[in-house]
Amino acid sequence: SFSTKFEFQISSAQANGFTFCIQNVAPTALGGGSAGLGYQSIAKSVAIKFNFYDYQGEGSDSTGVYTNGDPPLFPTIDISPSGIQLSSGDSIVAQVTYDGTTLTLNLLDLVTNKTFTTSWPINIPQIVGGNAAYVGFTGGTGGLTASQKILTWTYGTQVTGQAAAPTISPNGGTFSGPQNVTLATATPSATIYYTLDGSTPTSASTLYAGPIAISANTT
Repeated sequence: SFSTKFEFQISSAQANGFTFCIQNVAPTALGGGSAGLGYQSIAKSVAIKFNFYDYQGEGSDSTGVYTNGDPPLFPTIDISPSGIQLSSGDSIVAQVTYDGTTLTLNLLDLVTNKTFTTSWPINIPQIVGGNAAYVGFTGGTGGLTASQKILTWTYGTQVTGQAAAPTISPNGGTFSGPQNVTLATATPSATIYYTLDGSTPTSASTLYAGPIAISANTT
């Protein structure tokens, strides 16, 4: 099991996209370009695509999970209904978690605060051939170009046990004007999710990435 978070920015975007890749071939493994996203043909691998070029109907704002170097085309998931546009030039945070049976992707656009989440059942150790592998990114373009930047990246194995309770500031009360609410935790590498409707947060809830603007009665 693991958890990883990275912030990326795609600008001047024409084609094609990139992947977050787990593979057990070599640190220099390199797949096909263009629609292959630098991933296609890498064996013993799992990849999540971030694609912004509509090749053969896969969609111009799409994701998906692919294994063993299969072409990262289909099946594909359209991200655009969430309001997130991968090629917008906005900084976008991706949180990828794996609990041993389910791979989950959460996206947060830091400019618009739009979110997207999806998950896939998968046995990663079985596919890559063990409990250890290389992790990183692949990217590809064809006759067209794009600036595809990984701005920050943290990675770690998941730690079992209870995380420290989050601190909330301001922590409730009555206020005469809008407030910016900040969340924090003393547990290193912990990830915070929150809701604004009083329901209990889960890993499918909104990923906390900065102060939350509150201007009405909110739980």
